[in-house]
Amino acid sequence: MPSRVAVASHPTEPTTFLLEARLWSGPANDRESIVASVGIPLTWTVTPAGAWHLETTPGNNFSKVVLEAGAAPMAPIEVKVEAGG
Repeated sequence: MPSRVAVASHPTEPTTFLLEARLWSGPANDRESIVASVGIPLTWTVTPAGAWHLETTPGNNFSKVVLEAGAAPMAPIEVKVEAGG
């Protein structure tokens, strides 16, 4: 679901965010992680290019966004995950 947060990195350490892709179609107790065994390939992207990158785990349902030490992005960063095609 789209969301916005304002961030700036620590001056000497990178700042990280761990994101998880989930699918659901009903109440909160029906939510399930999208794991590789489900057979739905996930594609993670972050734009625009800059002082950040993604570290995607095997299985692809988690991705870590890493903001380099001392970075303070002035424009919005978009992290997008697409399931399947």
